[in-house]
Amino acid sequence: MALLVKKGGTVHRRSGLLFVYAMLVMGISASLLGNVGGGVMTVYFVGTALTTVRPVSAWTRTFDVAALMVVVGLALLAIGDGVKAFNSPGGVLNGVPFVMHFFLATVMILAAGWRRAHHAIRRASWRAAPGAPFVADVLRAVYRGRIVLLDP
Repeated sequence: MALLVKKGGTVHRRSGLLFVYAMLVMGISASLLGNVGGGVMTVYFVGTALTTVRPVSAWTRTFDVAALMVVVGLALLAIGDGVKAFNSPGGVLNGVPFVMHFFLATVMILAAGWRRAHHAIRRASWRAAPGAPFVADVLRAVYRGRIVLLDP
């Protein structure tokens, strides 16, 4: 859909919200079916992505703080599970190797840290230089390969 409609247009926004709602249903369903960590992480990533494109409000701030507490709590649980798995025979807990628990904890901590740093950078750069967020967005696009500076 994103390739067929105008970015930021009504169809683009509505289809994006439909995707968000579908992902939220999937995450909640995963949690209800027993994959609580995976479901909550899905809801975390989708919810924080939605608040990124929304204007800052009391609701988005409250959601960001709550999401930060949830993701840090999940990371601590994953670290605890990793330690249990490491100390268990065979290095697994419920069929999951200890390395995976530590990997997931690392992903959660990095996601939370990036989210907080991203907000701080955006706020500071708008105060320091109004054009700085644009430069940051261009640099991010170059880093992600969306803009090619040198053709190999």
